[in-house]
Amino acid sequence: MLTSDVTVFENNNQLSIIAQTGEELQEVEVYSLTGACVFKVKASNGNMFTSELQLVPAMYLIRVKTSITTQNVKMIWK
Repeated sequence: MLTSDVTVFENNNQLSIIAQTGEELQEVEVYSLTGACVFKVKASNGNMFTSELQLVPAMYLIRVKTSITTQNVKMIWK
């Protein structure tokens, strides 16, 4: 069984995602708590992703699809 480890963080309106070595990021989606998709992008198949996002301060669900699994991360955007 393969395990996945993805780190998601925000700093100054910049969303950054890092997957473990050997794992490729495939897609990133950001959802508001109402379920609306506010951001969706195909990743470049590397293990790092960064994007500038202008979101209102709130809690969001970040869905990260990798070559191994899909992970959901709740985060507060400041």
